[in-house]
Amino acid sequence: MKIRAIVLLASMLVFAPVLCQAQAKGDTATVATQQWVEVKNPQPVKSGNGSFAYGDSALIQPGGTLEVIGFKDDCLVVRYKVARTQYGTCAPSGIVFFISKEKFSTMTEKYKAIQAAEKIEKESIQRMLDGK
Repeated sequence: MKIRAIVLLASMLVFAPVLCQAQAKGDTATVATQQWVEVKNPQPVKSGNGSFAYGDSALIQPGGTLEVIGFKDDCLVVRYKVARTQYGTCAPSGIVFFISKEKFSTMTEKYKAIQAAEKIEKESIQRMLDGK
């Protein structure tokens, strides 16, 4: 009985920050990996060579930013922002879509980890190219 209580308490301490981490309007996250989303904007949003309307699919890119603008059921409503003009199927700044709270809460840390790993890999390859 005591062991079960200790395991339960330890689990609560480990998982409480994740479970209690509530998002609020204005919170932001960095997109970690390229992914398709379903556009929810009521009015079309222009890209460099077209536009994206409600129900269209668009590709968000690593390094883009998501801002929480609202909530729907167990999802967040987010607005995407990207630095450069986008073409083709790549989502332009201003598209709105739904994302799970769990995915949103881990994106920025995942992005940082991927960037760090890519930096190490690039440095390693550069050393090989330099003959070191």
